Amino acid sequence: MPPVLMIHGICSGGWCFENYRARFEAAGFECITPNLRLHEQRTLSDIEIDQLAELSILDYAADLEALILTLPERPIVLGHSLGGLLAQILASRGLCQASILLTSVPPKSVPALSSGVIGAFSGVVTTPGFWKKPFKLSALAARRFLFNRVSSVQLPALEAKLCLESGRVLFEAAFPWLDKRNATYVNFKKVTCPMLVIAGGEDQLTPRAVVRKIAKKYPQARYQEYVNQSHWLVGEEGWELVAGDIIHWIKNTMAYDSMAPSNGSTKPASDDLFAAGALSS
Repeated sequence: MPPVLMIHGICSGGWCFENYRARFEAAGFECITPNLRLHEQRTLSDIEIDQLAELSILDYAADLEALILTLPERPIVLGHSLGGLLAQILASRGLCQASILLTSVPPKSVPALSSGVIGAFSGVVTTPGFWKKPFKLSALAARRFLFNRVSSVQLPALEAKLCLESGRVLFEAAFPWLDKRNATYVNFKKVTCPMLVIAGGEDQLTPRAVVRKIAKKYPQARYQEYVNQSHWLVGEEGWELVAGDIIHWIKNTMAYDSMAPSNGSTKPASDDLFAAGALSS
């Protein structure tokens, strides 16, 4: 099996996949869980903070592409939140054998300024020149919109791990129609790899209606919804079911691809393009 590259989201780090990594490695996969640039769990210098403020989604994508080019084969790319958008960008560059999008930030052509995004980042985007400054998700916003299904016992440790994020990245993701660099643009026609698109029924940051719109952009995509999960489905109660289903999908999909006809024809991983019956945790 190809390695699995797991890409985290805003204000997060590779640590968010510790549960998934253990589960995937137990199933025989090699996992790579990098930190996006300047997202390490350490105190940044003043120079690094200034550098972080100017980073773009395009910079993150370039770093990940460089990492992928060092691997012996193209990976399966699993992205959570902003990582899901990055997974789509990488797939459009032909760098993925398969893509899994977990509660993904949408690309430019999918309208998605949800009330959850407005609520979570209102204190940031109302700051003059926020796109030139780093920011950190407040504890209140994290509890309400990111960790809303996480037990109170786990909250302090998770909140302590959240890091600074680039204001430019938030601007590009939240206001793509104002971004002249088109950082969140994805050429859907160039995404040909198998794709699994996952939504959480209780997700307030990227609501299931938005995630379903993303899935509809890809004819080969399988859409799966977990009615009791929210945005932090990489670690909240019920993550085991989601991770197990992803592993099952990968093994079925890659097994089929390994037997695919030499003419390059493909078949969806499931006969259902969109899974109508949402799973419950």
